[in-house]
This record gives sequence, structure tokens and C-alpha cells, in this order.
Amino acid sequence: MTAPQRNPIDGDGEHRLYRQIVDEAFDLRVRLGRDGRVLLCPADAAKRLGYSPDQMLGQPLGAFVHPKDAALVDGGLERLQRRGGSVSLELRIRDAHGHWRRFEAFGVAAVAGAGETLLVGRELRGRRAAAPDRLRDLSPRDALTGLPVRPAYLQLLERALARAERESLHLAVFVVDLDRFALVNDELGRGVGDAVLVDQATRLSQIFSGRGELGRGDGDEFIAFAWVREGVDEALMLAHDVRGAISAPVTVDGKEIFSTASVGIALYPVDGRHVSRLVDGAVAAMHQAKRGEGDCHAFFGALSGRKFGRLSLDAGLRNAVSNGELELFYQPLIGVEDHRLIGCEALVRWRHPEHGLLMPDEFLEVSEETGTILSIGAWVLRTACEQVTAWRRAGLGDLRLAVNVSARQLREERFADLVTWVLSVAHLDARALTLEITESVAVRLAEQDTSSLRGLRNAGVDLAIDDFGMGHASLSYLKHLPVNQVKIDKAFVQGSISNVIDAAIVRGIITMAREMELRVVAEGVETEEHAAFIREAGCHEVQGYLYAPPLSSEDFARFAEAAK
Repeated sequence: MTAPQRNPIDGDGEHRLYRQIVDEAFDLRVRLGRDGRVLLCPADAAKRLGYSPDQMLGQPLGAFVHPKDAALVDGGLERLQRRGGSVSLELRIRDAHGHWRRFEAFGVAAVAGAGETLLVGRELRGRRAAAPDRLRDLSPRDALTGLPVRPAYLQLLERALARAERESLHLAVFVVDLDRFALVNDELGRGVGDAVLVDQATRLSQIFSGRGELGRGDGDEFIAFAWVREGVDEALMLAHDVRGAISAPVTVDGKEIFSTASVGIALYPVDGRHVSRLVDGAVAAMHQAKRGEGDCHAFFGALSGRKFGRLSLDAGLRNAVSNGELELFYQPLIGVEDHRLIGCEALVRWRHPEHGLLMPDEFLEVSEETGTILSIGAWVLRTACEQVTAWRRAGLGDLRLAVNVSARQLREERFADLVTWVLSVAHLDARALTLEITESVAVRLAEQDTSSLRGLRNAGVDLAIDDFGMGHASLSYLKHLPVNQVKIDKAFVQGSISNVIDAAIVRGIITMAREMELRVVAEGVETEEHAAFIREAGCHEVQGYLYAPPLSSEDFARFAEAAK
């Protein structure tokens, strides 16, 4: 029989001397579970941070780590669990007095095969600890936005690339250029243009906070980098977030000013390993996006083919279903109060034979225009319903399913019949299904005949307004629609921590929706701070990267099994 492995932190007997050496050598000593929560922290190590062991036990390590270090720490620990070996990290930890203290840490597997991690480290005191922040504080800043100017940003990027090389991490470089911004200065004056730039800088800072760094380029250009554990898909999601944030109106002197942006993206290491190569590549990709009449994004180098002509997309989409090129991913839906897995939202991806995995924003608009959305939508609905039925039969719980439907689908006379038929074929109760429509579609529906939707609602199907708050609808529209859920747009959720207006909007939506007896779902919950705010505001359910990204069917099944 193999002897049980001992833990270096809590061993005794012959390990006493080893413990003494570890205790004297390291200021930081914690043992983490597979889920990243603190399983063990010696009293003296906790005391150095001003905590008692009970205040740390059971808490996720991320609750103590600086937001700007969280992605690196999560990536390092994930890599350690997946590959074994060891990982070195430099991170800031908040002590009980709210001060950030910098540690040089070293992680190893605590017990082989158990998924637990032993993290030990020494505090970087004095000049060495202060240097990185001092360099950042003293780096040249743009007088208007307060962002690092281009030379300072390039220094930050140089340091990030060195870290990426050392830790085998993925990095995305972004160049964001506001489309036709000269018209704002010419027609409304430079003062208005400056106000717009300051507002847009604030929005972009919120997107890249905790993920990387944002800087000011020339004129109406911003530059940024972000750590992207999911590679190209995560970079693409960030590009979508950037364009969404930019497109929301800016109010200056009572006037609403609308902007769009062209975004260029270069990835480390696939597009290059040096600052100049990556920045030049992102600039080239941005100009490629701008040639497409703006308000779009493009990748550089090997991924530049992700920007396609509409005819090419349409031709491929007509055979995508029959060729088995579509895939569904499922993002978990979590209950706010009990953290219980409630269900998932089905999200379609296109595994293009030449260009790889395409996100919905890259093909669904064309699909809507050409009518292929009808066959794609029917495939998504049936595949997702049958998958949820299979999970239920496998004992993963009474999971609910949310599926997005388009305006084109809703205009079909037999749409309600299709939904009823799919539920029957999949042997899925109507009460397990939620159909999500966007806010702009909801506005148009409020002025049309909604008898088919009312029939589905009477049959038990839930109806939800997606991305609520970003468009032109108000809660008054909901009186004319048979909806029973609203999903708050993630831009407001993510801005609620740092922007009092966003926080007020979120609270207002939740309060009014609850008074109308509507369930409220918050999208884009990515931090513990987001979750705490949403919980305090009275939201019912949440989605976001704090819990899980969109998962393949296999990974979602594992997630659901672990959540039981």
C-alpha cells in the first residue's frame, strides 16, 4: 500500500524541521483547493496580513488579490493544475487594513493528483516592492485622459511581453480608433470632442481594468493590451465589448453624441514576439477594419481572414447546418442567493472550414439579412433542447435553457408551431425554455400582433428581453409584451462598481422589474465586487466569467456535475 502523501504545511514528526524552515523562509503560506479557495493558512501567516485564519479559510484567493493581477494568478494556477511542475508569480495582496502588499510567490502541487496548490512567497519590501508602482505613477500621462502616453505604454507592454515569455501566457494588443471623429471637432468644437474622448477613455479603462493596460495614442486613437487565457475567442469578445462601449451615446451640454470604432488586434505569440511587430500589426489590422467602412474589427497576420465579404459568408452559411459546421456552447446561469446552477444560455459558433471558429457577431447579421437564420435558428433550438433533455436524464438536475431568437424568426407565421414541435420532439417541458429577444426587437414587437408569443407564454415558455438598457426601450414597453424576464446589459453591470450612474441604472431596472413581477438576470458578472453589488441590488440570476465562460457541451456537463 502506498503511504499517504504529507502536506508540507501541516505535517508533523519528521516534517517538523521542514516546517520550521518553511515558516521562517516565507511570509505567505496558503494551501488552495481545486476551486482556488483557501483550505489552510497558518495563523502566523494570516496575522502578517492582519487576518485571523478563519477570515481567510474558504475564501477564493481572488478575494485578496489585486484586480490587475487576478488574470495572471488565475492563469498560473490553472496551468499548474493542468501541467504540474511549478509556477512563479508576482502579485499584490490586500491586507486587513486595505493596503496592497506585493509578494514574490511560488506555487507547487500540494498533493499529487488532488488539484490542490501550495502557494508560498516572500513580501517584496522597500524599494524593490515600490518600484513597479512608482514607475507607473511617474510615467508620462496624457493631460486630457490621464492615460499613459504612447512611449510609457510601450514600456508597460515591453514588461508584459517579458512576463508572457516567462510564463507562457497569451497576450492581445488592441488599437482602437474612433470613426469619423474629426466631424465632432469640426462641427461641435474641440471642447466637445475632448469631452467625448475623456468619456470614451473612462469606458475603455473599465473594460481593460484587471485584464491589462490602456494607453492614449495619437489624436482619437487608444492602444491597449490584455491577457487572454482563451486566446483568439477572448480577444474577440473584448473587441465586441470595446465596440459596444464606444457605441453608447455620450451626452455633452445636453447633446447626445454617437460614435463608432474600428479595432485592430494582434496576438502574442502567433503574430509576433516583439513590441514593434505587435503594435504595427494591430495598427495594420485597424486600418483594414476601417476600410470596411468602420465600426468593425480585424485581426492581423494569420487571423486577418476573420473579416469576410458578405457574399462569401452567405455562400458558406447556406451549407453550414448540413455540413455539421455549427457548434453550440453553453454559458451557466447561476442563482444569486444560493449560487445554485439553474441552467444555461445556448450560444452558436461556426467552425468555418477555412477560417476557424467564428463568433455570432461575425455571421448572424448576414444570416438575418439573407434568411439562412431560419434554418440556423431551428437547428440551434432543436439541438439545445435535445442536449438539455439528455443532461436532465443523466441526473444533472432540472436545468433550464435560454435560446436567442431573431426578428426574422419571429416574423415567421409558424414560429410558435416550430417551438411547440421542437419541445415535443426533444421531450422537454415548455417551462424549461426561455426565448430571448433583443431590446430593439422588443420595441418593434410592442407595436405589432404578439398573439403567437402570448400563446407560447401561456403554454409555459418564458420570454426575456436581452441586453436591456442599451437600446431605446423602456420598462413601459414591457406592459405590451408577454415577457417575464429582463437581462441587464453587461456594460451597466461592469460599470456599476466605478460609475454611480451605471449603478443607479442597474438598481432602477431591478427595482421596477421586480415591481412588475419580472425576473432579472445580470450579464457580464466578472468579479466578486460585481456579484456583491448585484446581490445587494436584488437581482435573481447571473451569468459571467466569475462563474464560467461559454462551455462546450462536454465541459458544461462536467461543470454541472461538480455543481451538484
